[in-house]
Amino acid sequence: MAEGTAAGGAPLPTGPLRVASGSAGLDAISGGGLPAGEVVLVTGTTGTGKTVLAAQFLAAGAALDEPGVFVTLEESPAKVRRFMSGFGWDIAGWEAAGVWAFLDASVGDEREVVVGEEVDLSALISRVTATIRRIGARRVVVDSITGVLSRLGDSRRVRAELQRLVRCLEGLDVTTVVTSESDCDHDAAPRYGVEQFVADNVVILRNTLDQDHRRRTIEALKLRGVAHLTGEYPFDILPGEGLAVASLTDLTLTHPSSTERATFGNSGVDELCDGGALKGSAILVSGPTGIGKSLLALEFAASVAGTEGRSLYLAFEESHEQVAGNGRAWGHDITALEAADRLRLQCQYPESAPLPAHLIRIQKAVTEFAPARVVVDSMSAIERSASRRVFQEFMLGLSAFLKERAITTLSRRRRPGCWEAPPPAATRRRRRCWTPSS
Repeated sequence: MAEGTAAGGAPLPTGPLRVASGSAGLDAISGGGLPAGEVVLVTGTTGTGKTVLAAQFLAAGAALDEPGVFVTLEESPAKVRRFMSGFGWDIAGWEAAGVWAFLDASVGDEREVVVGEEVDLSALISRVTATIRRIGARRVVVDSITGVLSRLGDSRRVRAELQRLVRCLEGLDVTTVVTSESDCDHDAAPRYGVEQFVADNVVILRNTLDQDHRRRTIEALKLRGVAHLTGEYPFDILPGEGLAVASLTDLTLTHPSSTERATFGNSGVDELCDGGALKGSAILVSGPTGIGKSLLALEFAASVAGTEGRSLYLAFEESHEQVAGNGRAWGHDITALEAADRLRLQCQYPESAPLPAHLIRIQKAVTEFAPARVVVDSMSAIERSASRRVFQEFMLGLSAFLKERAITTLSRRRRPGCWEAPPPAATRRRRRCWTPSS
């Protein structure tokens, strides 16, 4: 038994020891990791990342010199090695070092079942047990149990044999991830409808179609005896990492507050705002096209030239050269600020990746670069690339992440519905104005 802490520092009640899953986001959801010595069922439809998460779990153990067994029931070990090579996991090296072992019980290998009056999992259980003992495994993956269960007949046999397998694995004191297929994302119930009742711990992966956009989410449906977060959390599968969960909120709501002011880089705007923006605040600059939103964003980012801070500029509509050229036109040497490591430009169309992937990359960039201020240019471009729900999740996650770190943020957005009918000819003149709002 051990007492841990959830993400953000919230204390957890005493509960089972935890094992790192390999995904920091899943560890945060589960309150510190997967329950040690237990079986965790990971279920989802095709393309949700079940095998990736399972391999990521073993890879995390191998990196800690914790031996693991990958029981493959559908794909050959060679195929698993090839598919997982893009994540930077040296499976062949770990096999040579004795911290990763494959047990190939894929389709076509008839040794995994005993054929008699009834089909059962006795042979598979014996082989798994022998392999675990041979390498002293602490982690086990069974991928995927669905194919074997399909050969057992009715749900009564499926439940009985699955219980035998679970009891065996728990008796060997190994932490196990078992993957299972489901037929729909709505409730993500495993195919035979009994798997989730046999396992004490169930994690659901979804890949739903949300207004022409795919949305991957992860949910800890149940983790018995473990304090964990509930509900769905967006994630993406990233090269070199695997399954990465987007952090949506600061779980403890302990954002720092400051009375210090941060300059906008424009003395007139600073004067209107009583000396500048409060440090650590989130500022929205809104208005019609041509009002000067981009110029103010550039001035805000470039104002680090006279301070000791850094700026991260997130451009979702213009290229690096366009942003730098706009800066030169107004007397800001963006290239020099980059060379001095005072400013970083990150330019990418929002449609190039799902918004959870963008959020994860931004969080990584902020953690690595440690800026004092961030510019989001623009929210309008981000908003057009996803459904309203996904956009709100993105902005909530980004805002909470930056506020937790006391980073001053300026976002620009074109005001919707700004093309009203023109005024009478006698008063038809352009007039720029600034209206600070709280």
